[in-house]
Amino acid sequence: MGTVYLAEQDCEPTLVAVKRIHEHMAEIPRFRAMFADETRIAARIDHPNVCGVLAFGEIEDTPYLAMPFLRGRPLSQVMKKLREKGPSRENAMMMARIAVDVCAGLHAAHELSGPDGNLEVVHRDVSPHNLFVGFDGVTRLLDFGVA
Repeated sequence: MGTVYLAEQDCEPTLVAVKRIHEHMAEIPRFRAMFADETRIAARIDHPNVCGVLAFGEIEDTPYLAMPFLRGRPLSQVMKKLREKGPSRENAMMMARIAVDVCAGLHAAHELSGPDGNLEVVHRDVSPHNLFVGFDGVTRLLDFGVA
């Protein structure tokens, strides 16, 4: 749905990830609405196990959202390395920590409520590609595009 770029935040030497909807998709109202929903949802979740939103808007009529640049690897890559190393107590403990973080992030997302008090978010795309294991040891939930 979009392309992610590495950028520097204004006036600071801080790296950020900027996601822009593909230009051809920006012309389709349904995709613009999906991107806006993703941004709206992610911006409302303030939790250490969810990748937050720093800014959002439009550049040249193309929507974007800026997120913290995460240093680490997608869970898909981590799992591949763990399979190569083979089973061990250390690997099992790491996967348990990752599972706890994922559950905490999902809980934070699923607890969001609308103005009427009803719960309104289900992620719907929890996969190893949408989970990011940081070098800091924290796993974060990404991509609320189909939430």
